[in-house]
Amino acid sequence: METRIAVIGAGVAGLVAARELVARGLDAEVLEAGARPGGVLRSERVDGFLCERAANGFLASDPRGAVPLCEELGVATAKAAPRARKRWVYARGALREVPLSPVAFARSDLLSWRGKLAVLGEPLAKPPARSEPDETVAAFARRRFGREAEASLVSPFVTGVFGGEAESLSLRAAFPALADYDARGGIARSLVADGARGLARRVAGKGPGPR
Repeated sequence: METRIAVIGAGVAGLVAARELVARGLDAEVLEAGARPGGVLRSERVDGFLCERAANGFLASDPRGAVPLCEELGVATAKAAPRARKRWVYARGALREVPLSPVAFARSDLLSWRGKLAVLGEPLAKPPARSEPDETVAAFARRRFGREAEASLVSPFVTGVFGGEAESLSLRAAFPALADYDARGGIARSLVADGARGLARRVAGKGPGPR
């Protein structure tokens, strides 16, 4: 009996799913309500600047992720140029630079002092328990780092990578390492513990240790 499959939505996920189904010999048809494929992804030139309306990058660490797919499709990939190191978030009516170092974080106007203290207090504070076994990225960020950090740092980052909303994305699916760190008692504490174990392994000559 012939199997026909309908894929709802011609975003990146839908197109990749349909491609995989066809590669496996199945009859797949993509249904899209909009006038163009690509979902929320869109590039536009505005006053000479290239503007990405949703995701503008992807994580390269997943061996089954975007990089192998781009290579298979013949799409060129490249790391961001050094001049693109500065990142900006539009918050409270102005573009504000994203701090990428402790000194920049202290001087940044992206977060208030209360917001900064909530982030810095993550290793010491005991956050509320998770309301669900698999919470959203936004719920995790609010619980661990506070509402300001979630709105001004985490949510813009998630949109830039996934083209989705932090309120809808599963933490376990999008950032499994953070979910594991959270389950172990905290982000900063787990990173320090992993670093200490890695150093001990190197001293003992047993390899590089956890990454």
